[in-house]
Amino acid sequence: MAKVIGNIKIKGTLDDLVFYEGQDGENLLRTKGKSSLSSAEFYSNPIYQRIRDHGKEFGQAAKLSRTFRALVHAFNEKAKDQSYPGRVNQLLLEIIKEDLVHPVGQRTLAQGIQEEEVASYLLGFEGNKLRPLDKVLLAPWQWNVAACQVEVPEFDPLVHIDWPANASHVELCAGRTNWDFESTHFVTHYSETFTFEKISEVVDLQLAVAEPEASGLSFLYFYIGFSEKQRKKMKPLKRIHNTVSLCKVYE
Repeated sequence: MAKVIGNIKIKGTLDDLVFYEGQDGENLLRTKGKSSLSSAEFYSNPIYQRIRDHGKEFGQAAKLSRTFRALVHAFNEKAKDQSYPGRVNQLLLEIIKEDLVHPVGQRTLAQGIQEEEVASYLLGFEGNKLRPLDKVLLAPWQWNVAACQVEVPEFDPLVHIDWPANASHVELCAGRTNWDFESTHFVTHYSETFTFEKISEVVDLQLAVAEPEASGLSFLYFYIGFSEKQRKKMKPLKRIHNTVSLCKVYE
């Protein structure tokens, strides 16, 4: 891996060179890998069957990950780190591999998720692993099933939030989605968004969010986002400072 030194940012491919941006924003360079194996030989030779089977499952995970990332698109656009897409792929592939009914290459997410305790793999998945919910929200919370709401009793934003530098306001919101793995259909509802200044203000926070009218597994998300007040305008902080957590999974 080489580093590009200069004032011009380059992204993309040029002949055998691939320009890309690293986690810290550096402009990096690598060469394309080369192989003497032709595609015709790869798809016809039985020695590569195991690789082809795993490739099918990886492709399935990559396709379904686009749906997973869209479940709470409004949150994920505001809170995620650079590793988020890859971590989603890895998580869904892990669930696919738990399918004990079908052979390798034909295993599915819909079957894998039905195996005992596999649904719990999704629990606690963070959109931004650098800002997990338990490190940002410093107060106990609960999901009130009967009232369909997230409750944070005696919430004080000054005390119970880990504030990034320069942040002057915080917003909290909940989301619920039902995802049918067979049809990939999903429905998502969001609660009202509550915004607080960086001052002491004790409230009983209640984020009511209706149950989606759809079949499938149900997910509950908690979102926390920050902004900075500049004169009369509010400027959202970069999404690397924000939090979105899949905090409940239930039938």
